[in-house]
Amino acid sequence: MTVTRFLGCILFTYIALLFATTGWNILLPSFLPMPHVALILLVYFSLKSQTRTISRGSSLNQRLGPAVFVGLGSVLGYLCDLFGFTPLGLQSLLLSLSALFLWLLSTKLLIRGLWFFTGITSVTAVLYYAALYGIRSWMNLQYGHIEWQFVLFGALTTIIFSPIAFALLGRLDSRVTRRAPSLGISLP
Repeated sequence: MTVTRFLGCILFTYIALLFATTGWNILLPSFLPMPHVALILLVYFSLKSQTRTISRGSSLNQRLGPAVFVGLGSVLGYLCDLFGFTPLGLQSLLLSLSALFLWLLSTKLLIRGLWFFTGITSVTAVLYYAALYGIRSWMNLQYGHIEWQFVLFGALTTIIFSPIAFALLGRLDSRVTRRAPSLGISLP
């Protein structure tokens, strides 16, 4: 991951969170949980940059290792804290830990294809929302009596929304980098 790609990830996540928080509440009822857009983008950017590193050679994440991904996770988590009106640092901590988990996965596995990305997102989303529920209940940050249902449906909507997001991100990424999409899908 280069410095410009790192900054582009942050800018793209900011714009995506802005549209997701406003558009989700306008288009759908407010009782439906919103998919965790920053988690989906973190999975994509983490795993995609690792496959680029293998194919291209040296980059920022080879020189700094997991610090790049943890930094990206903390910045994206801070943006989520601001947009989600959660206590500052809660999602930043969880996305940093998720980024570290994704970095460990990307060093051990070569992940290619839409369904592998979706599978990794499923595991990451379940672990993320379980940790979120654990921290909220430990700190008594309950937002209602249906907390576990919100966590379950939040993970479920993230898992359902992730193939669509990965297809769009692969298409956008191939246009920006002027390369063929590596996810093996093509949109008309």
